[in-house]
Amino acid sequence: NVTITVKAKSVTPPVDPDKEDREAVEAALEKLDNQTIKETTTLTASDGEVQFTWTLKTETLPDGITFSGNTITITELPDEQTVLTFEVKATLGNVTQTKTVKVTVEAKIFVPDPDEADRKAVETALATLSDQTIEATTELKASEGTVQFTWTLKTETLPDSISFSGNTITITELPAAQTILTFEVKAKLGNVEQTKTVTVTVKAKPAPDPSVEANAKIAAAKTAIEDGTVSFQKEFTEPNTEGVPLPAEYGETTLAWALQGTSEYVKVENGKLIVTALPDTDLTLTLVATISLAPGTPQTANVTITVKAKSVTPPVDPDKADREAVEAVLGEQTDRSVDMSTRFKTKDGEVELTWTTETELPEGITFSGSTLTITARPAEDLAIVFTVTAKLNNVTQSKQVTITVKAAVPDEAKVQAFHDAVAGIPTEGAPAARLTAIRNALNAYNALTDAEKLLAAEDYAALQAAVKSYNESVRSYNDAAKNAESGALSGIIG
Repeated sequence: NVTITVKAKSVTPPVDPDKEDREAVEAALEKLDNQTIKETTTLTASDGEVQFTWTLKTETLPDGITFSGNTITITELPDEQTVLTFEVKATLGNVTQTKTVKVTVEAKIFVPDPDEADRKAVETALATLSDQTIEATTELKASEGTVQFTWTLKTETLPDSISFSGNTITITELPAAQTILTFEVKAKLGNVEQTKTVTVTVKAKPAPDPSVEANAKIAAAKTAIEDGTVSFQKEFTEPNTEGVPLPAEYGETTLAWALQGTSEYVKVENGKLIVTALPDTDLTLTLVATISLAPGTPQTANVTITVKAKSVTPPVDPDKADREAVEAVLGEQTDRSVDMSTRFKTKDGEVELTWTTETELPEGITFSGSTLTITARPAEDLAIVFTVTAKLNNVTQSKQVTITVKAAVPDEAKVQAFHDAVAGIPTEGAPAARLTAIRNALNAYNALTDAEKLLAAEDYAALQAAVKSYNESVRSYNDAAKNAESGALSGIIG
C-alpha cells in the first residue's frame, strides 16, 4: 500500500472577534478552585476584566450560615462539615461561561460538656411542668427525679383566701374572680440551673344559680296554694257577680289564675273569680294557678272550688275557727338557721304541733320528740327538712319547714396549737421525750374538728413523718442494744 495526499484548496479562516475575551474567560474560570473555609468569606468577584456572578445551588443552609451577593457569612460553624455548591458565571464582553465550584465549611470543634447529662435532665424535668388550673389547696411538684424545683411567686397581690409557702398553694376559700398566679420555677441539678415561667389558675367561686332559689320559692308557693296557706273563698252558696279577688302574688312569686275547662256558672276575669249563677246540683271545678318567678321555671297549682246548688242551704262549718287557727299557726312556722341545740314549739295556744323528719342526720346531730340536739356542728351547712303537723280538734294540717344547721367555724387557735405541738417534736435525743411530744401532738390533732383538720393537713403530714422517724430510731436502738449484748457475752465466754 502507498499513501498519497491531496491538499485542500487554500481557504482563509474566518476572523473570531471574541477569541481573546473567550480565552480570558476560560483562563479566569480555570483559576477558580474548590475551597475550604471556617469563617466569613467574600468570594472572588472578578479576575482582571472578567466579572464573576455566584449563584448558590445548595437549597438548605444550616443555622449560622447565610449567603448574599458573593459573601458567605458564618456566625457559627455547623455541627457537621457542610458543602456549598455554587454556579459561577464568568462574563467578559459578549462571552459568558459557567463553572461549578464547591465551598466546604468546616465543622465546629466539639468540646465535651461535663454538665451535658445534667443539663438534659434539667431540660427534661422542666418540660414536665405545665400551666395548670386548681380549685383546692395544692402542693406543687418539688422535684423530678434528681432535679430539684424551687418555686418563686411573681404575682404581687393575692386574695385573702389564698396563700403560698414553700411549694404549697393554700386555698381556704375560692376567690370571687379567677386568679392567675405566676411562678418562676428554678430547676437545679449539679452545676446546672435553668428557669421556667409557670402559671397556676385558681378557679373562681361558682356563682350561685339564681334559678335554684327562684324554683324553691315557686315550689313553696305551689305548696302554700295547694295546702290552703294561700287563702281565698273556694266555696260559693250564692252568685257573686262582683267577683272574688284572686291572690296575684305569694311572697316574691306572681300568680296567674285560669279555670280548667269551661263553665256556664263560673269564670275568671280580670283577676277575679266570678260566680254568675248557682247550678241545680253541686258543682266542683278546678282553678289553676300558674306560679312564676324569674329566672325559675313556672309551675302550676290546682285548687278545687265548689259552687253549691241553689236549692241547698249552705251547711255550717263547725271546724272553720279551728281550721283558721291551725292555718295561722302553720303560717308562723318558717325556714330558719340554727347553730346550737333547739327545742321546737309543740303547742301554740290550743293548737298542738308535731315535728318529724326523714332527713338522714350525721354523727353529732340527733332529733327526738321536739328537740334537735347538736353536739358537733357539721363541716358544711346541713339542711334538715321537717314535716310540721298542726292539730286542733278535728282539723289537722301539715307543711314542710327547712331547718339549716350552720357549719362549724374552724378555731384557728386550736389549729395553731397543733402546729406548735408538731414543731416541738425533737428530731433526736431520748426516745421517751420524743414519744411524749408525739403523743401531745396526736392529742392536739384529735381535738380538731373536720374543718380544722383540713387547715392542718400540712402539719399532720409532718406529724406522720415524725412518728415514722421515731419508730425507725427505736428499731435501730433496739438492734444496736442486741448487738452490744451479744458482743459482751462473746467477750465473757472468750
